[in-house]
Amino acid sequence: MNVVRPEIKPLSTGLPRPPPLLTPSGEQRSLADDINASTRQAHKTLNRLITSRLPVALPPETKTLRLYLTGLLHFATVYITFESLWSIYLSCTPPNTPPGLPSPDYDTVSKPQPGASSSRYKSILQSLHLPHLKRSNALRADLADLSGSSPETVEIKLLNPEAPCLKEFRAHIQEATEKKPYLLLAYAWVMYMAIFSGGRWVRAQLLSAGENFWSQDQETGRDSTSGSVVGNMKIPKGLEFLHFRDSLVDGEDLKSDFKLRFFEAESRLSENERDDIVREAQNIFKFLTMMVEELDGLVGDVQVPRGVRGDVLPSRPLKADTLRLQQEILFPNSTGALPMPLQTEIRGKKKEVEEGKPLVDPPWHGEPPGFLLTIILAAVGLVLLSLGLRWIQ
Repeated sequence: MNVVRPEIKPLSTGLPRPPPLLTPSGEQRSLADDINASTRQAHKTLNRLITSRLPVALPPETKTLRLYLTGLLHFATVYITFESLWSIYLSCTPPNTPPGLPSPDYDTVSKPQPGASSSRYKSILQSLHLPHLKRSNALRADLADLSGSSPETVEIKLLNPEAPCLKEFRAHIQEATEKKPYLLLAYAWVMYMAIFSGGRWVRAQLLSAGENFWSQDQETGRDSTSGSVVGNMKIPKGLEFLHFRDSLVDGEDLKSDFKLRFFEAESRLSENERDDIVREAQNIFKFLTMMVEELDGLVGDVQVPRGVRGDVLPSRPLKADTLRLQQEILFPNSTGALPMPLQTEIRGKKKEVEEGKPLVDPPWHGEPPGFLLTIILAAVGLVLLSLGLRWIQ
C-alpha cells in the first residue's frame, strides 16, 4: 500500500516566531485555543473520515467484530504508547513499559537543558497525570474481551505492530517526547479531548449495534453477556474504553479538572515550548489521518460511502497481503471466517511467498485498463446475446 507521507513539522526553527494569536478582545489566546485553531481543518477531515467508516464496522454492514477490532488495535497503540511514556518520565522506574519500547533515558536526553527545566517539566506533567483519565487498562481489557484472547496475547500484538504507518507513528511519539517531554501535553489534549467530544458520538453508535452484536463473536465463541452498569447505562463487556467508571457524571468532572489543570500548566511554559506543542498537535492529526488511510488498505473490501474517500484518500484495489495482515492482527487462526474467494487468494499468495516469488503491487492504481476493457466488452456481448435470443423466441 502506498501511503502519502505528511510533512512532519520540525519542533524548532531558526526563524523568528510569528506574533501570538489574539482573541477578539486583544488578549493572547490560550494554548488549547491555539491547538484547536491550528488543527481545525485537519480535525474536520479526520472526523469526516472516521464517522464515514464507523458504520461499516457495525450491523447491518457486518455481523462480526473484525473491522472494529482492527481499528481499535491501531488507536489503542497510540494511547498506550504515550500514556506509558508519560508514566516512565514521571517515575523513571515504570511498572508498565510501553509495548516494544525501551525505557528512555530522559536524564541523558535532557542534558542540554538546564536542570530547572527538567524539574519544571516533571511538575507540569505530574499535575496533569490523572489516573482515572488514563485509557490504557480499559483498552487492553477491551481488546482481550472482544477478541477472546488472553492478556498476554494482546500484549504481544501491541508489542509487534505490523502496520507501517502505525509503527512509524509509535516511533515518532517516543523520539519526540524523549527530546522534549512537554510534548506529551499535545498528546494529552488531542487524544483526551477527542474522547470527551467525538468519543461520545462513537460510543452511542457502538451501543446502538445492540447487545447481541457485542455478546457473541462468531470467530471465538466468547460470551460477553456479563457486562456492567455505569450510572444508568448498561455497558457490554468489551466497551470500557469510552466509559469512565470512576465518574458519576459521565466523565464531565474529569474533563473539567483536566482542562483547568491544562490551562494552569500553560502559564509555566515558554513561548517556544508552546509553539512546539502546537506543531506536535498538527503532527498528531497528520499521523492519525495516515492511520485511517492505512486501515482503508487493511480492510480494502469495505465500501466507503461515495464522495468521502476520493477527495482525501487514494482508492486502491484489495491486495491479498493486506488481507493477510488484517487477518493476523488479532485472529491468526481465523482465516476460515473470510469469504471463500478471499481465502483462496490468501492461500495463493502464501504459496507464492513459499516459492520465493515477491509480493509486489502492480504499477497501476485500480484495475489494469486492458482487463477492464475485456470485462466491459464481455458484459456488452452477453447483453446483446440475451436480447438476440429473446427476439428469436
